[in-house]
Amino acid sequence: AGRAASREASHGAAWFEHVDLFAQNPAGVAAKQPNLLKGRAIEAWLNRTLCQAGKPDTAVVSAPGAKQMQGLAQFGVDVAALEKLGLDAPQAERVYRAMFVYSQGLHGVLHEATGRAKNSSAAFLVLWRAFAAVMEHAGQSEDKGESLSDLAQKGKEEEKARMEAKYKEQVATLQAQVQKITAQRRALQEEVARLREDEARLKSEGEVIRTELATSIAKHDKEVRLRVDAEVRHLDKTRWAEKLQAELEKTQRELAILGQQLKQEVTAKELAQVELESMRTQVKVLESQVTTYKQDIAAAAQQKQRQEQQVGTLKTQLDRHDRKMQEVKDLLDQEQEQSKRLGDQSANQQRDLRRLERQCEDESHLRRELTSERDSLREKL
Repeated sequence: AGRAASREASHGAAWFEHVDLFAQNPAGVAAKQPNLLKGRAIEAWLNRTLCQAGKPDTAVVSAPGAKQMQGLAQFGVDVAALEKLGLDAPQAERVYRAMFVYSQGLHGVLHEATGRAKNSSAAFLVLWRAFAAVMEHAGQSEDKGESLSDLAQKGKEEEKARMEAKYKEQVATLQAQVQKITAQRRALQEEVARLREDEARLKSEGEVIRTELATSIAKHDKEVRLRVDAEVRHLDKTRWAEKLQAELEKTQRELAILGQQLKQEVTAKELAQVELESMRTQVKVLESQVTTYKQDIAAAAQQKQRQEQQVGTLKTQLDRHDRKMQEVKDLLDQEQEQSKRLGDQSANQQRDLRRLERQCEDESHLRRELTSERDSLREKL
């Protein structure tokens, strides 16, 4: 037991001697002890430990580049915060190493010391309370000056005074702004009430206007439909009138051609009648000659042969004239029938022409009515 106590005492003394040397000259100790953690690794370990022990209400919002040091930033012991307080980078690294060494060394010693106790938890709690009291009152002597607790309390009071002085003017400004915002809020509430009244009035007016607009749009649509229907009817009537006009012109041309043909037939008929009259005259002359010849036959027997020859010749001529007269009669009958057909066609065409003229007059009258109706619709629109 005595040898174990002496070994434990020598081990603790060596550990704290190493801790003291590491805190005073970390570079030399790191050079001599290559297995010890470097500064970055210690800083990362300390940051991770403080992240686990950090309080949500004391968290500090850090920049995106400082996400890895959120634990240090929560407690305000990151490199930037310490530089603002007057600690440079080497001193900050020394503080980080001291925190690591003392915390790990004390934890190892206490854990090893209380591991063999009957009630390790109670022993660890007692030792930890004693160490906390020693830490709070460390340096409280005539040669050291104030203790850590006094320094912490003094720092808290200085920080409180600084914060009060810093935010006093801001509080006064914010109070003035609150009063101003309150007055503005009342004015805005009054304005909102007035605007709500205006909104209700405008809504009612808008409903009336929408109703009138819907009525106007319905009337306009109805007028447009009527106008479109009138335009369609007008176009249909116009096309129908143009078609009738084209048919009328065609019929008039056909009537002109038929009139010319009728004139030609009438002229031919007149010529045929003249020729018929001449042939009748010749027939009469021949008949008188035949009668004369017949009377002369009995008186002039001596001229019988000559007269027979003349009679034969006259008979031949008479037959030829009879055939020719028959042909003329047939031709005259054909001309009369053709003239009758032409007269009937002319009468029919005259009736069709009068009917087309009446239709054209009706169409022109309907076109004038459609034009007047379209003008009236345009004036209404």
